[in-house]
Amino acid sequence: MPDGTKITVGDNGDVTVTYPDGSEDTIPGDKVVEGKTDADKNEPNVPSEDDKVKVDDPTKLTDGEKEDVVKTVEDANKDDNGNSTLPDGTKITVGDNGDVTVTYPDGSEDTIPGDKVVEGKTDADKNEPNVPSEDDKVKVDDPTKLTDGEKEDVVKAVEDANKDKDGNSTLPDGTKITVGDNGDVTVTYPDGSKDTIPGDKVVEGKTDADKTDVTVPGTKVEVGDPTKLTDGEKGQVEEAIKDANPNLPDGTKITVADDGTATILYPDGSYKVIDGQDLVTKSGQTTADQVTPVVPGDKVTVVDPNHLTDAEKDQVKTNVEKANQNNFPAGTVVTVADDGTAMITYPDGSVDQISAADLITKPTAAGQAGKGTGTTTTNGQGAPAGQGKADQAKTLPQTGNEQGSLLAASGLGMLLLGMLGLGGKRKKED
Repeated sequence: MPDGTKITVGDNGDVTVTYPDGSEDTIPGDKVVEGKTDADKNEPNVPSEDDKVKVDDPTKLTDGEKEDVVKTVEDANKDDNGNSTLPDGTKITVGDNGDVTVTYPDGSEDTIPGDKVVEGKTDADKNEPNVPSEDDKVKVDDPTKLTDGEKEDVVKAVEDANKDKDGNSTLPDGTKITVGDNGDVTVTYPDGSKDTIPGDKVVEGKTDADKTDVTVPGTKVEVGDPTKLTDGEKGQVEEAIKDANPNLPDGTKITVADDGTATILYPDGSYKVIDGQDLVTKSGQTTADQVTPVVPGDKVTVVDPNHLTDAEKDQVKTNVEKANQNNFPAGTVVTVADDGTAMITYPDGSVDQISAADLITKPTAAGQAGKGTGTTTTNGQGAPAGQGKADQAKTLPQTGNEQGSLLAASGLGMLLLGMLGLGGKRKKED
């Protein structure tokens, strides 16, 4: 246009072009302007990175995932009062790839690319590591500074909590578990994503009971009635425990029940219990008088019943100890002889015995199934194991009955022979 040309615009958008000589041209307003659409007037907010919807496959969203995207976009476009900032009647739709289309009431549209609103799930998103139960928490000296050994215990506890019934890990292959000084557990998955378990969920400080080893007195207190101790007898039990445990924390209290069971209550409220049978005994009775050994349910198969190997003896010993784990008092020692007989020595020096016939067996030969020998398990007073002390006078071991019968028969025979001989002698004298 010539120098000096001026352009002016009317309220309706009409354009007037005025040249230097005063002549004019006009451009109608509808040729240069148009009303803004809703899309022009609005700029939909995009959800933040933290609010992106995590999906299994970003290229093919499920209906449920699409609904989550719609809600996320709606939430991103609300004011402080929770009201939508988009025009009434606006519709939001989501494509299979996550692209969001915002359609306004006038039909105009805005589009938000899918990668702005969705992202593929990480291994951390797909997995939820199990936390050890309260009973499986690792007890540590200082929850703010775990030792290397305690950290290893925590790793194992978390690994064990994340195994199926067959003992296989439920975490992806290649997952690593690390533990911080404060017990926080970091689970790092193969794709680099992580889960964290707070330390207070997996460790706890040791109580006084955890930190203190209790020694059971070596000598039991003799009492008149082990089921109902006198106050004096309870006092003796308490003193015996104190003497055996001079290093109990200050403020520890010991109470003794009527049956002799002692409760050691520490200052922090934790406690330990010692069973009455480990602390008291009836006057004049040994432990062997009061305890009946339980015979294990399974016998150990041995090569030579007369000369057990060390491994076979160890197995017999283990079987006896397991069968009597809640029966023998603390300090009981089980030894096994070459022939498989188990000797049980109690803390007071009294002894019980379980016969080899109840504990070992040879490999069954063909055609011999079902054949065996009678059991002769005895305790310190000669009673069969599994039989109460009160029954000792009533029943003897089977081998004893057989010997008694043989002796009785032979004695009767000798008596008859003697009588016949005496008779003959008298006839000669007559």
